[in-house]
Amino acid sequence: MDHTRSGRSMETKTGIDPFFTKEGMAHTGDFYLDGQDPHQKLLAPAALADMTGFPPLLLQVGTNELLLDDSVRLAERARHAEVDVILDVTAGVPHVFQSFKLACNAPRTQYCLPMIKSLVVRTQATGRQAIVWAQVD
Repeated sequence: MDHTRSGRSMETKTGIDPFFTKEGMAHTGDFYLDGQDPHQKLLAPAALADMTGFPPLLLQVGTNELLLDDSVRLAERARHAEVDVILDVTAGVPHVFQSFKLACNAPRTQYCLPMIKSLVVRTQATGRQAIVWAQVD
């Protein structure tokens, strides 16, 4: 799999992200691609798809996760395509940090679910659907 798309956070977050490793993501990526060319738009939509006409996006990402650079890159691509996008970066948290509110009521996650709800309600009022890139278990 072409891991150059994932940028610096693949290297700088090594050992910090408790859920992902560069090696683990390579294994998962190879399984996902199943021998296909990783440069296909449908296999790598965050990096390659035409985002023109996308609904509003809310991207929630922690500074301690390997996917930080991918989220920043996706937000930049969305803005370039004139898509409404909120990039919400929370310091000191790993991937799926939103679910920690449910598990341990962590203070840094208190605003995450209300932010998601606000975006969904706001976009539904306009007849559009929102896309939320966040893991909430």
